Amino acid sequence: MISKSERSRDPLDGIKTIILDGPPLPRDMEFKPITPTTALNKIGLQIGRCFGSKSGYRAANPRAIFMPNANVFTVRRGKIWWGDLDLRTDKVKLEKAARVLGCKLYVLSEFDGRWEESPLSRSILIERARWQTGGPIGVPGVSRFLKHSGLTISQLAFLARVRRGRLIKKLPPEIALEIYKRLANLDTTFNEIASTPGHKKWGLWWTTANDNLHGRAPMAVLRSGGSIKLDTVFDPISALSCYSLFLAINRKL
Repeated sequence: MISKSERSRDPLDGIKTIILDGPPLPRDMEFKPITPTTALNKIGLQIGRCFGSKSGYRAANPRAIFMPNANVFTVRRGKIWWGDLDLRTDKVKLEKAARVLGCKLYVLSEFDGRWEESPLSRSILIERARWQTGGPIGVPGVSRFLKHSGLTISQLAFLARVRRGRLIKKLPPEIALEIYKRLANLDTTFNEIASTPGHKKWGLWWTTANDNLHGRAPMAVLRSGGSIKLDTVFDPISALSCYSLFLAINRKL
């Protein structure tokens, strides 16, 4: 039987406290937060990596997807890496780094990311990126471009010189991002042009009869195999913008 004095005794009496005043115990590496630089270094992408002569590398590696002085960004951290990349062989390494870091990596060209250090919005990264991790993706913003233009998906594909199926399927990132840039350029260029005759959507410029084309719609002229002389249907400034645009989308995707 426990006495009254034993029941009232503090249960912690007699227990000594040991104070550790030495150096802290080492943390297990498994639980250490990994920095982007460390992650990329571990997979063989040392920051500032250089292949030497740019022209020499291209000549020796004709199948390379060479990006000299490329920049790698994340949405939250901004630029985390720069150096020479060959996406044909480095894609696997970048995908591995993205899994370790738990975020998408966006690869920008030298001049699209050269002076940027701070985080960029996702929309800007998509606009500038040449490639991104995460595997095949759909073309970003297709529904928005259709809404802005008022065109059908087939008409939009025709103007962007893209197969219709590529606007609705998942594609390698480099192709999806290239198509996105074409659609964005069409959107930007023709929004202003269509506003002059008062069209509510820029695609109406392409589907409405044009006096400078003998009453035919520009899209109908192109679909029939004809050509449009830029200086006859545009003012000089717009003609220059359209010439640059059409050169950029000359290659069919």
